Amino acid sequence: MGKLFIMKQLVAIFLLLSSFALAQNEPVNFSNRTVQGIAINLITVDLNSQEIDIRPIVAPAGEAVSFQGLINQGEGPYAAITGTFFDPATAITVGNVVSNGRLMTEGSVGSVMTIGEDRKASVRSLEGKMGRHIDWTGTKFAISAGPTLLTDGQAIIAPSSEGFRDPGLYGARIRAAMGVTPENKLLLLTTRQPVTLHGLARIFQDLGAVDAVNLDGGSSTALYHAGSTITRPGRRLTNLIGIYAAGSAPDQSRELSGQYAQAYKHYLKGVKLFKQGSLLHAHSQVRKALSMAPDRPPYWETLGEILELDRQLEEAARSFLKAAELYAQRSQDDKALACAASGFRLAPDLRSEYPQFATLLGYRE
Repeated sequence: MGKLFIMKQLVAIFLLLSSFALAQNEPVNFSNRTVQGIAINLITVDLNSQEIDIRPIVAPAGEAVSFQGLINQGEGPYAAITGTFFDPATAITVGNVVSNGRLMTEGSVGSVMTIGEDRKASVRSLEGKMGRHIDWTGTKFAISAGPTLLTDGQAIIAPSSEGFRDPGLYGARIRAAMGVTPENKLLLLTTRQPVTLHGLARIFQDLGAVDAVNLDGGSSTALYHAGSTITRPGRRLTNLIGIYAAGSAPDQSRELSGQYAQAYKHYLKGVKLFKQGSLLHAHSQVRKALSMAPDRPPYWETLGEILELDRQLEEAARSFLKAAELYAQRSQDDKALACAASGFRLAPDLRSEYPQFATLLGYRE
């Protein structure tokens, strides 16, 4: 009887170890753990595996969608995490998102995690460049966020040098982030309690990451794995990072690139008509461009110029100020202030609605 009991125990231990080994060999694994005293949710993705693909999941331009709505696109991902930043008021994504070499949304602030056709992941600074000025050839996936947490295993956190101005970044908050190990394992994590950027960097160091970057967090923090929502966001989102079984990921990049290309054609046509003095038709074409690509500040700036010439002064002012906001989100400060000045010139009463620009331009109450 004693021998039978021992045999049963040995079989149970063998099965437990076998299931653990199988789990470790899976290309996507989930775990809860506590690191540096902080409880985290962690998804580990083996980027070397040919069984998985990593793709962005992007809402239609200018729209925010429920987390489940984003997850339900196509066949659905095996895992997903919050992506880059967006403006909650307009649902405009303000970071770079790249899929199969195509730029889907753009920005200039922060750093970018890229995964090449060779499946190797790395983090690099954007150096203040807009996404359109970066060569994404050979890039399978990229997403910019920030600030950078780790570079070559060292914690180097300098939000201001990456274009971030929000002092709230330094405080403790619920966070989402991603990193990569020397073995090319992608680490996707959300925290279950508030943590500072430096605390987050130390967590990644303990997890063995060499490079890591902060993602959109706070009420945007979201994590999904194998049919279950691990971290539920407190608001609708515009983008996620999705991990799919190979061949099952929907390729949104071609459709979205086509949409932006069509918007650009309408914009160019509008500019041409504007120069010819055909204000009504120019207005129509630029409005069409904005309906397809509401995150393009030059389109709003041109709309302001058209409306000003058409003597629709308050609407023109609001268009200029919209352009100013979008330029500011991209750290194009000179253009932002120039557009804000045009807006205030046409409608001085709007200064109280945009105190950030009024102060920078030297207006006093």
